[in-house]
Amino acid sequence: MARILVAEDDPLYRELVETMLVRDGHAVVAVANGRQCLAALAAEAFDAVVADLFLPNSGGVESLAAIRATGVAVPVVGMIGGRNGMAGAEAGALIDLAADWVLAKPFTDGELRTAIASVLRKQA
Repeated sequence: MARILVAEDDPLYRELVETMLVRDGHAVVAVANGRQCLAALAAEAFDAVVADLFLPNSGGVESLAAIRATGVAVPVVGMIGGRNGMAGAEAGALIDLAADWVLAKPFTDGELRTAIASVLRKQA
């Protein structure tokens, strides 16, 4: 399966997403903030990134812009929700900027699976 980087500051949500992906057979590296996300992308190759759009050490749009600025061509699934949730227009703007898919928290196993399958197909 795929090698996926998960960037999520909430430890429970990070573990949940990691568990969902590992259960589907993916190899997962999980980090807690924007700096760790960028360092992991610089150090290793990933097939996809699943990133909270409101990570510490970077803002929502800034997270996506920083990932794209690395020059690494990797599909990104952005996660939004909770008190930082965005309106549909804002989510659309993020997709236009750099996210290949946006998931609204909370999302189901099936929704994550669909997002990952979609972005990995685009990568192939």
